[in-house]
Amino acid sequence: MKLNSSNTRFELTQQIIASVLFCLMFALDEPITTAVFIACSGLLVFRLVLIHQGSALLSVLSRASSKNIGALGMTVVILLSVRHSGLINAMVNLLLAGSALWWFTLPATINSQIPRQFFIMHKLCLCLFFLISVGFIYEQTLLYSLLFFVLILITWLALFICENPEQPISNTFRFLIKYTLVCVPLAALIFLLLPNLAPFWKLPKQEQTVSGLSESMTPGDIAELAQSTRLAFRVAFDDNNPSQQQLYWRVMTMPNFNGKTWAIAGLPKRSRNAQQSNSSLYIADDLSSDNDVSPSKINYSVIAEPTHQPWLFSLANSHSNTDKVNHNHDDTLSYATKLTTKLKYEAQTGQLALASVLGAEQAVKVSTRPITLTDRQKKKNLYLPPNLHANTAELSHRWMSIAKQTTSDKQQQSQLFIKSIANYFRQNGFIYTLTPPKLTGDHIDNFLFDTQQGFCAHYASATAVMLRQQGIPTRVVAGYQGGEYNPNGNYFNVYDSSAHAWVEFWVQQADNSNSGHWYRFDPTATIAPNRILQGLGGSEVINNNLNVEPMEMVKSVAWLNTLRQQIQSLDYYWTIWVLDFDPTREENRITSWLQSTDMRHILYVFITLIVIIAGAVWMTIRPRGQINEITQVLTKLEQRLTKYDRQHNPKKSFTPRVLTRQSQQTLADYQAHLLQYFPELAEPLNAIFSNIDAYLYQPQASDKNVFIKIVFRQISELS
Repeated sequence: MKLNSSNTRFELTQQIIASVLFCLMFALDEPITTAVFIACSGLLVFRLVLIHQGSALLSVLSRASSKNIGALGMTVVILLSVRHSGLINAMVNLLLAGSALWWFTLPATINSQIPRQFFIMHKLCLCLFFLISVGFIYEQTLLYSLLFFVLILITWLALFICENPEQPISNTFRFLIKYTLVCVPLAALIFLLLPNLAPFWKLPKQEQTVSGLSESMTPGDIAELAQSTRLAFRVAFDDNNPSQQQLYWRVMTMPNFNGKTWAIAGLPKRSRNAQQSNSSLYIADDLSSDNDVSPSKINYSVIAEPTHQPWLFSLANSHSNTDKVNHNHDDTLSYATKLTTKLKYEAQTGQLALASVLGAEQAVKVSTRPITLTDRQKKKNLYLPPNLHANTAELSHRWMSIAKQTTSDKQQQSQLFIKSIANYFRQNGFIYTLTPPKLTGDHIDNFLFDTQQGFCAHYASATAVMLRQQGIPTRVVAGYQGGEYNPNGNYFNVYDSSAHAWVEFWVQQADNSNSGHWYRFDPTATIAPNRILQGLGGSEVINNNLNVEPMEMVKSVAWLNTLRQQIQSLDYYWTIWVLDFDPTREENRITSWLQSTDMRHILYVFITLIVIIAGAVWMTIRPRGQINEITQVLTKLEQRLTKYDRQHNPKKSFTPRVLTRQSQQTLADYQAHLLQYFPELAEPLNAIFSNIDAYLYQPQASDKNVFIKIVFRQISELS
């Protein structure tokens, strides 16, 4: 590909930079406001159209008046659109808008005699490098990292074209590939061996949208969240993976109730005796006795996506030794601060109970030792607004009366009461759907006796109210259930579509002491058992009431689903090997590796590192083929012309700087520059530059040694 014209190369560079700006606008969609996006897109599209048409308006854009008007307009757009977006987001918008405006007001053509025009391109490329680096603040996934890497290469290509206007594009690509192959291994080596220093400063806090579960829940909220395909977290187990039925991921408990909405009792409160709380194991036990029990402790690691909340994801009775991960009074885990970036933490629980889902009237014990509720806690977990749920109260009183007539044991009474609730849901045509009718009036009565359609939050809310009406302390638990297993990485992806709600109720021990146990009951298993066994997509009722989502379409095609899981596993390994590569584990890994090898092995590694570094240095400073020969020729020419000038013009000697070729000059420009000073040498100079052009653009027809011999002879004959 031959691009001999400076302006043609300048046009190509503009198009490359425009493509980078377009990609950055989409990659930085989180901080970039809609107004700034539209304004920048308009500038880019308008100038590209003018470039394509070769319009004379391009010269108008570079005028000072156009720049001032554009700067004023863009300032107004930024001030109006980023007032509440936070300092960092505002600066990113300002930087992107400035880069787009800078590109928009570039000169129409490039003049090799005006270095300032080349400096503008250099500064613009450096600004793009900085913008690409800023992208890692917002996205660090594998796909985005690859995108940013490609954008760096493309920007580097534009910068190299600016710096070397005389070089063929094919050589430019070879140069880019060569140095990329050198830099990537060196960067990986530096990443592995050099200490990973802590940041020297912290970013200002940003106003971020909370994602995932909310700290309050009204029937219908989780149904909306469950239609999202956002990844909530990933989890890997050390040993055998539990079954879907066992994966109840607790996030927060909601004891507060106002008749419609359930809410948390406040911010996470760490257990006073965290060590004692964490040391107990989770021994599954249900009110009946026929739960399956896993045989061993369970260790698992979680990679939580940013939620801008402190709540974490855990199985019942989990504890964690990860720094800043706390175990709370309500048997949940939380982080010391809000999750603004991905967080990996380790956790452990004991044996998990497997309730028989098809016989879903069973309740599973989730507390490992007797728990005493204070009068205040009992009152909070029993509170119901007055003068509400009258029809529900009548129904629940009738069921509890039957249970009390059957047995005097409180645990057995609770079990019979749970069975009555399950039978009522199962035998009265209740429907499990993501799009239930809107509840009116008394929400609980309206759901149980009129609409009889709902998602998990509807059933959990109604069940909790009925249990409280019978004096049983109850809370709603919001979390996630199940997960999509990825066999390539042996881990589970848990999406927002797995958001779930169930109830936990407290039953006093038989000895009439003030202590008791918390039990879990999931009424959803009564209506849609496949929801618990196979996840949301496994429920026939759900699928019959929903349009086919894009993800479900991908899953239905075997090879597409396999490809999707392969990509997900790559991103998973990227997260645990790169993003989670902290200094402590780095030091321990290297120390352990060195202790397990002999000195000869260490010597081999040392020699390998020296060879890699020496090879990189050699590839950097070694002669560079055609361009190196051209440099030799031009240096020789400059020396000969300087000598010629001193011989023929002793009173008017040019300084070497005048005869030296400037970095922004093409060969044609340099030839014209020399002819201005030496018009009497027009014929030999034209012959020399014709040979240089032939050597550059027809390398297959030129031999290096012959070329140098001929041109050097021509130069020596200048007289």
